[in-house]
Amino acid sequence: MKIGLVYNLRKTYLKKIDDPIDADAEWDSEKTIYHLTHAIESLGHTVIDIGSPENVIHKFNEFTNVDLVFNIAEGRKGRCRESQVPAMCELFNIPYTFSDPLTMAIALDKILCKQIIQKAGIPTAPFWKISTAHDMTLIPENAFPLFVKPALEGTAKGITSDSMVRDRLAFEKQVTYLITTYKEPVLVEQFLSGKEFTIAVIGNPNPYILGMMEIIINDPSQNNIYTFDAKENWKSKVTYTFFNDRENVLWKQLSRIALEAYTVLECRDVARVDVRCDERQNPYFMEINPLPGLTPEHSDFPMIAGMVGRSYESLINEIIEQAWQRYH
Repeated sequence: MKIGLVYNLRKTYLKKIDDPIDADAEWDSEKTIYHLTHAIESLGHTVIDIGSPENVIHKFNEFTNVDLVFNIAEGRKGRCRESQVPAMCELFNIPYTFSDPLTMAIALDKILCKQIIQKAGIPTAPFWKISTAHDMTLIPENAFPLFVKPALEGTAKGITSDSMVRDRLAFEKQVTYLITTYKEPVLVEQFLSGKEFTIAVIGNPNPYILGMMEIIINDPSQNNIYTFDAKENWKSKVTYTFFNDRENVLWKQLSRIALEAYTVLECRDVARVDVRCDERQNPYFMEINPLPGLTPEHSDFPMIAGMVGRSYESLINEIIEQAWQRYH
């Protein structure tokens, strides 16, 4: 097949003077694109390098004449940015990988996503949406400790060691910082002090659990918070532990949450679900990523694939096959 590859490169992100340090965090490195291109070509396909979504204008003939678009572009601006390429593919009737524009937009809006998850009866921690100074006054005193993060970001953007707040002073300081810096609402959740897991889900129409792993932050003073800094410096700051005890009650609970979230949000091909436990090890849905990172050596999804004995090429092939079968 001719497969069009669409992506955003970190090195092409034009940072403004008031951008946060992690403004380009969602975009990919040249190394990721190299490995992904090589994997697709090793499967016998021809890669048509489209590049950034904006390039579709200049490479319109190439874009509209591929058999399948393999899209990992995060997009630029707005809560619907991950929907931009899927929407273009649907406009021109081009088959493409991963979820449709609606699912992409819902998943990136963490508050809207949790509202849907909660309505579906899937356990998720109590949460609030904060957009103004007045909203902060609505948080009850007995809700602390809390966890705060930008509502419309991925890749742990805006998540630091200050994201867990124990009192109102720290809460108001961090929320004010996030609203000022990211210029968007803030998601506030009750802090969950237990273990954190990420679960890889694959499949249409009957999804299955590829595998899952526990994420352990090596510095105990960090309250096991998977910060942007920890993700960037994972070799020294994070331990990833394969969790494959399928008879374990917790494994079954995690699997059920992941599969139900994947199904309720109508994800396609693959998605990664993050779940965190409370002090009694009761698991709660945190968020879902229907456009998971695909850097071979340190993105969570390929790491899980490796833990279950799957090669990177095998994972990429399954994504392509899952997408292709939806159109045929």
